Amino acid sequence: MHLKEWISEQQAVNELRYETLLKLFFAKGADKKTAVHNIELFEDRIKKDLSILKMHCNTLKDNLNSEDHMYFYLTVLFGVESYEAYLKWCDKAKKMINANDQFKGR
Repeated sequence: MHLKEWISEQQAVNELRYETLLKLFFAKGADKKTAVHNIELFEDRIKKDLSILKMHCNTLKDNLNSEDHMYFYLTVLFGVESYEAYLKWCDKAKKMINANDQFKGR
């Protein structure tokens, strides 16, 4: 299959798999500290990757002088905006876990 054919295909595989989410799904089997720690590890990795993505995004944004650069920019921008959403989720998840004492003793 050639690149143009592949790009034109209507079907695309878009899978999102994070082991951190699987661990969180089953977090009842561990303590809160473990759940929060796993989120913090995920958050640290996202922050590192986000700084790199932002650097590339800024470089591409300043060089939108070709159609290729526009598509490169849009691809990196997707990563930046997705990772920013991940960090927002990390903050919310940690707050909920730390504030949630209603299930103690159950």
